[in-house]
Amino acid sequence: MRHSTTLVRILGLVLMLLALIWPALYNGQPFYFPDTTAYIRGADAGFQELTGVATPWSLTEETTAPDFVAGADDAAATPSVSSIKDKTVLSGRSVYYGALLYMGDRIGGFWPTVVVQAVVLLLAMALFFRAVEAPLGLNFAITVIAVALTTSASFFVSFLMPDVFAATVILACASLIGAKRQLPWSDYLLWLVLVAASLTFHTSHLLIAALMLAFALLCNMVRHSWANWRGLALIGICLAIAVAAEVMFGWAVTRAVGAPPLRPPFLMARLIEDGPGYRYLKESCPQSNFQVCNSLSRLPMSADNFIWSFDPPGVFAVSTPDSRRLLSAEQYRFAWAVLKHDPLGVVGSAAANSGLQFFSTGLAEFDMSAPKDRALANKLPAQYRARFRASAAYRGLVPTQSWWGIGLIVFWSGLLSLAIILFTDRERQSFHARQLDPAVWVLVGLAINAVVCGTMSGPHNRYEARVAWLVPFVAIALLLELARLRRTNDPKPDVLPRRS
Repeated sequence: MRHSTTLVRILGLVLMLLALIWPALYNGQPFYFPDTTAYIRGADAGFQELTGVATPWSLTEETTAPDFVAGADDAAATPSVSSIKDKTVLSGRSVYYGALLYMGDRIGGFWPTVVVQAVVLLLAMALFFRAVEAPLGLNFAITVIAVALTTSASFFVSFLMPDVFAATVILACASLIGAKRQLPWSDYLLWLVLVAASLTFHTSHLLIAALMLAFALLCNMVRHSWANWRGLALIGICLAIAVAAEVMFGWAVTRAVGAPPLRPPFLMARLIEDGPGYRYLKESCPQSNFQVCNSLSRLPMSADNFIWSFDPPGVFAVSTPDSRRLLSAEQYRFAWAVLKHDPLGVVGSAAANSGLQFFSTGLAEFDMSAPKDRALANKLPAQYRARFRASAAYRGLVPTQSWWGIGLIVFWSGLLSLAIILFTDRERQSFHARQLDPAVWVLVGLAINAVVCGTMSGPHNRYEARVAWLVPFVAIALLLELARLRRTNDPKPDVLPRRS
């Protein structure tokens, strides 16, 4: 009997992992994104410096930037925003996530990376189940497989980008903040590893965790309750680790190239595209003495063009190395000046962007059949191009529109279900008092994700699609738990108080 039970569990685990990576299997390989090559080349440069071992991703002496890429075959080289030679290495591409990509590629063509992402997400979902006091078993397997086959979750597991770890951060913070009791120490240890790593993979993850922690501290002060202090302390420790990792990266870059890494002026570009920044420049230049005043004649333009475009010329990408450093250094001073000049305009545009971001959940990034997307092949090493061109994404065969439509139905059904559970007395009182708080904090995390991404970078489908699946995940988990409680007549001595 014990052997058969073990076999069933192993089979269930395999089925859940396969469900979480089905888009990669369908595609014939994991999904690339234009930024993927920058992550890999940055990590490869570090490994090459440490070991002297070159790979197909390794940079030649003439192309030393982490995201400098050769053109297609005998085409001219494509210029890069980041350049070691010019001492303008960008800090927006985590070398730590790049290492995960690099090792996955070295071991087995990125498949190990996708499997690691699936295992991490599966573990995060299991720990969330434990936080809401739902037993792991058949209901957990049903929830995972249902979410994997009907939402965007499996697409982001199959994506060679750190986006899947944003959902891990939200699940972790929701579990650690929402659980008003001491969790098993094994859970705290696992969350420490998962969250600390996830926060080093992208700046947005760090901001989401920091804001969720700040909001939790405020709620605790209002309620005069600190039952979750262990979880809050763990989030704080993970934030400190992530900041230390960023400082260490900056020190390494400074030592290697002679100058600290640059953070692209995302906030400046966003304010200019939205309008308040551009209006401020028109009224204050050249007296305000901002470096960006020198580009006023080319403004306004989209934030993406402002930072990355060479043709047509943007601002940051085509500037000299010294000008890039000045633009990077002045963006927060510029943002403060714009806020003082037009506070209503800044707040209004931020709110509009955040709202639009919350409802932007398309999967366009997984269709690489457009000419501009197919150009990604030119950024890959020659031996990687044939397989990329044979992928379903390159040939336009990934059913992104169909799955987006299915995901949209599932998302709104999940949101409606959560509203009924949280705001209907009969349904809410079926749960133990502590079971619903983590679910509420997941919704808080989704809102904060929209604010962070919509405000800092502007609405993009993948920023919300990477976490929107958490709504049906939580809804399915709670609905199955509700059915279990009613079926087993589980006693509930500590139910939520009835609403007056």
